[in-house]
Amino acid sequence: MKKVFIIKFTLLAALAAIGAAAMAYDLAKINHAGGNAVNREYKIISAEINDVTKAQEQTEAGTDELTPAGAQEAYVYMLRAERGYIVIFRGDGSFYDYTDISLYSLPREIQIEVLNTKRLTSQKELYDFLETYST
Repeated sequence: MKKVFIIKFTLLAALAAIGAAAMAYDLAKINHAGGNAVNREYKIISAEINDVTKAQEQTEAGTDELTPAGAQEAYVYMLRAERGYIVIFRGDGSFYDYTDISLYSLPREIQIEVLNTKRLTSQKELYDFLETYST
């Protein structure tokens, strides 16, 4: 009787271990596939950023003659993407606040601006952005 109990217990423990390993494998496979999808999306956005940056450099090279020497617009806030969400920084680069706005919920043009550090010149501009894209 005791032998039968030990055999049943060992068999059930082995089946439980195999089941747990199979579940872990499936979860790892799902997360891995999801990670690849995000990486592909990031590569697409990165390529677009490079195109936009090149266009901005060409535009800036042509307009430098028209702007007075030393004239720069003061930025009050900057938006950046960290871990897939928008984070707000002050104009001097110090941390201001986190948001619950996902980078991937934004339109493609805004995603590119944020990945390039979107600069805002007033608190009203910041609030308008937050009001428009917050859920």
